[in-house]
This record gives sequence, C-alpha cells and structure tokens, in this order.
Amino acid sequence: MADNHIDSVLVPLRPGLMLLRSPEYLTYLPKAMQSWDVIYAPETDDSNFPD
Repeated sequence: MADNHIDSVLVPLRPGLMLLRSPEYLTYLPKAMQSWDVIYAPETDDSNFPD
C-alpha cells in the first residue's frame, strides 16, 4: 500500500467533491476541504498482490 503519495489517499473529482481512501484521513485535510462531499473508496483486497 502506498501511503506516501497523495493520489493514493485523495483524488479531487470536481470543486466540492473528492474521493478519499478512508474517513480517517478527513481530519488531516485543510479545513476548507473538510466540508467537501466525500465518496469513500471501497476496501481493497491485497491478497492478489505479491509480497
């Protein structure tokens, strides 16, 4: 899992709407973005990836 790239956590879709990996990241965003509408990404199945 790549937590060191912003596009693995947050994807702005249009002004006022973002795709976010998990609700836990919402508090780390700037206050202005915390009021945006959010679509949360579905859980991933890491079992298909090699170690």
